[in-house]
Amino acid sequence: MLRLGPLVYIPTDRVKRTPAALGRNHGEIEATFDASPKKVFHSLEFAAFVDSHRARWGLPRSMRWRQVAEFLADAGKLLPLEVRRGSVGKDLSGPSVLRRYAWGVPSAFAVALSLRPDSFLSHASAVFLRGLSHVLPEVVYANQEQTPKPVPAGRLTQESIDRAFANAPRTSKHVFILGEQRIVLLSGKATDNLQVGEASYSGETLATTTVERTLIDIAVRPVYAGGVGEVLRAYRSARDIVSVSLLAKTLDRLDYVYPYEQAIGFYLERAGYGERDLKKLEMRRFKFDFYLTNQIKERAYSPRWRLFYPKGL
Repeated sequence: MLRLGPLVYIPTDRVKRTPAALGRNHGEIEATFDASPKKVFHSLEFAAFVDSHRARWGLPRSMRWRQVAEFLADAGKLLPLEVRRGSVGKDLSGPSVLRRYAWGVPSAFAVALSLRPDSFLSHASAVFLRGLSHVLPEVVYANQEQTPKPVPAGRLTQESIDRAFANAPRTSKHVFILGEQRIVLLSGKATDNLQVGEASYSGETLATTTVERTLIDIAVRPVYAGGVGEVLRAYRSARDIVSVSLLAKTLDRLDYVYPYEQAIGFYLERAGYGERDLKKLEMRRFKFDFYLTNQIKERAYSPRWRLFYPKGL
């Protein structure tokens, strides 16, 4: 499990005694929650779940969902949680505390996915879940794609690339704290969840990027993977399981403005992939010098990939 630390119990409306319907049908109620693939709910989801099973559980329509939550929490089955915002700013909106109801003790991965709809785990989280690292990530990253945006005006130039990578990388300000665990919410480009699948962790089924998409994502944003050294380690770990053909096709479909194939090709070469795989990233003509990451202090240069990278990598 990730470092949840002390989880805060959120008291619901107390009732003086257990309603008879709950006491009589608690076995059926617990079995329904056990069978549900969803384990972490926000209040509206929990209320809807109760309403959809009200008849099956023999609950009167007058019984509130909070009474059900209170009963299950007292029985030690339902864990009310609070996730607090860890950053503030004029561009950040929404409540400072998000409340969730978990069936059992969830992972921070599952809680992160509950914070926004249609999100999936990515970057360092996906590296771990796909078995490319055996070290639990210090930060959980959950990505919710933006709505489609128009292609940026103007053309790419060497000057614009140099200027962009001389600056610090932009990072998400949407940081939340769950116990001792940090969760960062990302807003990725619209891809219709390209190469997003499922992975299992501690009995949970979690939406996360595939190996191929993960390797692309961490090359594009190494800051969300722990830096270029961690990215290179992930590429080495993936050598026997990744399809470089699928990776290249996925990169084409993502259609980035910047020439990330130069960075990815460099990682593949340094990680010991064969020439056949490297050629799949060299199919495009390299028009510009590119950078492995932002603000490289001491840099070396790869003529093959026309790429600046940190010296000693």
